[in-house]
Amino acid sequence: MAFNEQAYLSGLAQLLKSEGNDTIAYQQSKYLKNHFSFFGLKADERRKLMKSYFIQAGEPPLDSFEKTIKEAYAFEEREMHYFAIELFERQKKKWNEGHLELSIWLITNNSWWDTVDLIATHVVGGLLKKFPNLTYHTDKWVKHENMWLRRTALLYQLSYKEKTDQEKLFSYCLMLAHEKEFFIKKAIGWALRQHAKYKPEAVKKFVDENTFSPLSKREALKHLS
Repeated sequence: MAFNEQAYLSGLAQLLKSEGNDTIAYQQSKYLKNHFSFFGLKADERRKLMKSYFIQAGEPPLDSFEKTIKEAYAFEEREMHYFAIELFERQKKKWNEGHLELSIWLITNNSWWDTVDLIATHVVGGLLKKFPNLTYHTDKWVKHENMWLRRTALLYQLSYKEKTDQEKLFSYCLMLAHEKEFFIKKAIGWALRQHAKYKPEAVKKFVDENTFSPLSKREALKHLS
């Protein structure tokens, strides 16, 4: 029998809805500026339910993987979007170069910081580490009209630690330093603060010698004396 993506996702949605809490849902929606609706599940509870659903219903087959992810993004409830991203991450051993396009699709649909940051750090960062020949894409993203792609270019190296491409990171920060957009200013500071854990002197020198918004500078130097 062929795998039915809609039936699979409807079963998951019913499970999540049955365990949801209206008060939590209201609070979660408010936290995200009412851009999305929620079933009303805390993260740990949601992950536990998803894990039980994987055991009960299995994981979508590889040839239905992308379609399942995109159809999950068609649901109104944010938990289904989180499921799509977590399903993507669960398949990382099977990632190929073409999956970068799916990442871009996820970043540019139902976009807000909560999903974009997950995709940037958990998916894009892993994909570009696995396929370093694809990193040229971030040079296009940092100049892209889509703000969330620009933010992704700044954040995808967050988990790289000592292997962070400092030249690229600093270059991107300078390219976007003029922006007034809060999410870009915050991302510059966050990326530099993370890199400062491994290269504190380089980050301090870089911030001192260049002009950044007060927010970016404050975030970047947060843990430096």
